[in-house]
Amino acid sequence: MQIAYQNLVQPLVERAEAEPHFPSLVFVDTAGTGHTITAAELHDNAARWAALLQAHGVQPGRVVMINLSHSLSLFYSFLGAMYLGAIPTIYPSLLPNMSAAAYLAQLRGLAERADIATIVTTPDMAEMLPAGLGGLACDIIPVQDGGLDGLAPLLPDWPAIRPEQTAFLQFSSGTTGLKKGVIITHGAVLRQTEAMTGRAGLTRGDVLVSWLPTHHDMGLVANVLVCFTAGIQLVKLSSIYWIRNPKSLLQAVSQYGGTHTYMPNFAFNHCVRGIREEDIRGVDLSSWRFILNAAEPIRLDSITRFTEKFSPYGLPANAIHSAYGMAENTVAISFKNHADPLYVDWVDQERLQTTHQAVPSAPGAPGSLPIIGCGEAISGTELAIIDDAGQWLPDRHVGEIVLRGSSLFGGYFRQPELTAQAFLGDWFKTGDLGYLADGQVFVTGRKKDLIIVGGKNIHPEDLEEIANEVPGVYEGRVVAFGLFSERLGTEQIVIVVETRRPVPEEDALAMATEIRRRVAHQTDVVVHDVRVLGRRWVQKSSSGKVARSANRAQYVQEFLV
Repeated sequence: MQIAYQNLVQPLVERAEAEPHFPSLVFVDTAGTGHTITAAELHDNAARWAALLQAHGVQPGRVVMINLSHSLSLFYSFLGAMYLGAIPTIYPSLLPNMSAAAYLAQLRGLAERADIATIVTTPDMAEMLPAGLGGLACDIIPVQDGGLDGLAPLLPDWPAIRPEQTAFLQFSSGTTGLKKGVIITHGAVLRQTEAMTGRAGLTRGDVLVSWLPTHHDMGLVANVLVCFTAGIQLVKLSSIYWIRNPKSLLQAVSQYGGTHTYMPNFAFNHCVRGIREEDIRGVDLSSWRFILNAAEPIRLDSITRFTEKFSPYGLPANAIHSAYGMAENTVAISFKNHADPLYVDWVDQERLQTTHQAVPSAPGAPGSLPIIGCGEAISGTELAIIDDAGQWLPDRHVGEIVLRGSSLFGGYFRQPELTAQAFLGDWFKTGDLGYLADGQVFVTGRKKDLIIVGGKNIHPEDLEEIANEVPGVYEGRVVAFGLFSERLGTEQIVIVVETRRPVPEEDALAMATEIRRRVAHQTDVVVHDVRVLGRRWVQKSSSGKVARSANRAQYVQEFLV
């Protein structure tokens, strides 16, 4: 699909004029009821939000934080900020199991570092923010019923918005600490839209069904902005509603004739485990021809179980596809073509681990490991593999994936040093390990110790810092790492801490409980296992750093084998 636009505002304005009744968005509320929003309504509400933001003194180029959960106001205010020429960013809402104090401290740090001028939030949060921001000068706009009444729409001057202008900020990485503001331009999203619609076979008659959170790059760019730009109908469910009711996704596909869905690997397992036959009796999945597995390591067994369970309901063969991406390349890096079957590369696992080479082996043979191909680099993006010395590696040699191209981010917002560290010349260092073969990229792991749970990036240092503060923990003798769960289809978090002296079993249990509690309250993740052990269990490198891979192997050997 050719995308002939200058910026992300232009298609919204033009579609509202040319196709005012086009159903741009079906917003499914937390009760499961769908509300259809036409192109004219989407544009009108965005323009009214632009007027409201302008009335609050928001200037073009200033950052506006959207701190809302699943709601129409989230969409309207985000678009309204872009209409005004401001820079919106979506920050996830406070969850019930999180500490309000820790959450507000994170929000304040981000608001100060990013020089955020305005925060759009709920009335409850608006009452908490003044004290939480500690005197930081931010205008707070509470979203209220009827808040747009009487406001004349502020029509955007879209010809003045240049393709290289910043469209929004995507904050990524960091669980409790530093979050990086990825600068995304209008032009980068437009180029991604053209590339992804072509690879996914998206046409104007298709319907994309999504539960992905809008603060995630795949949820915001690949789902929301691609649909609004290309004129694809979007059916949007709440992520929390879907987690509690996984059947809602299949029901929505059946009800609205959904053709496309994108989601991380864990979601395939969640659907298999959480949906009973009586939940979806009568659903028709025959329209669902493109289901993208991306955002975390892709597992063949997850795909196989999903296909086997739902094919009796009309799920087409070869409906599941693959991709690789990250916010720093706007969203997608590589993308499998919709017309090609899923590519599974069977390699010798021992050779992969010992010589770092992907040597082909017989499918299903003992010691043979399946690795899913993530397709070719999208248009305008170039991929390469380098070793630890920064030297280029040939095909089927595992190293760090690096890239360059026209969709690459404009740097980390107000963090030039961090931006410089991320590049090798004009090549961006992803921190992911993989290899190239047969024109595709295969992702094998991570160079960093990043933990990915349900598509969310978690830095182990953040969890270790929280555990270090628990009374009785031997400070500095803490390690956090991820272990893949076959049942869940994603990683689970393990934390091991030492004590200076032996402690009774009941004290160790109390410490483990407190670590779980603090992690849950200061982040939005859950720890699978906490081990309180004696001195000299945690392994460190010769430089004194925690050796997470060695500790992971030791944990598996002692507690799982």
